[in-house]
Amino acid sequence: MPSRSFTDSERLQEAQAYVVFLNRVFSAVKLGIEAERILAPSSNQVIQTEILKTKRQLEKIQRQIHEEEQKCQRLQRGIDELNRWYCGTTQPGLDKLGVEITRRSQAIHQAKDRIRELETEKRVLMIHLKKQQAQLATVPNGVDELPIETDPRLVAARTALNAAQNELKAMQSEAASKTLQSF
Repeated sequence: MPSRSFTDSERLQEAQAYVVFLNRVFSAVKLGIEAERILAPSSNQVIQTEILKTKRQLEKIQRQIHEEEQKCQRLQRGIDELNRWYCGTTQPGLDKLGVEITRRSQAIHQAKDRIRELETEKRVLMIHLKKQQAQLATVPNGVDELPIETDPRLVAARTALNAAQNELKAMQSEAASKTLQSF
């Protein structure tokens, strides 16, 4: 098969088509990066969201602990009041008093057990929070944290487009000078 030599106009058309192609590639890469950033939050944002969730859980547990502690205090005050009342009570009243004090004491023990469970859950969440905060501190700013203009994918597409545009300009200048020389 004989080798085909390209004319200057064919080479120029090829270069123009290549610039158009690379311009489309550049636009597609840019749109892809923009969509990616909209649809997928950065790793820092994900970790920060998780930290916020953990802090909210800790606040909820702390409120529950506070409620249980107040419940214990109310019940204990009630027991203390019943014990003061005990001094002037007759035998039938003492039976009722003993039942009520036992009921309230059991409620106090249950509340204290719940407080211990909540404290354990709180400690586990505190460890988890510290781990998340350490993870946030060690996550380097990734590509998704950079301005879109400095994203390596876009820089590579821009570099290829600029090189093709420069080559096209050089070819156009060469063709223009040949045209002028022919006159």
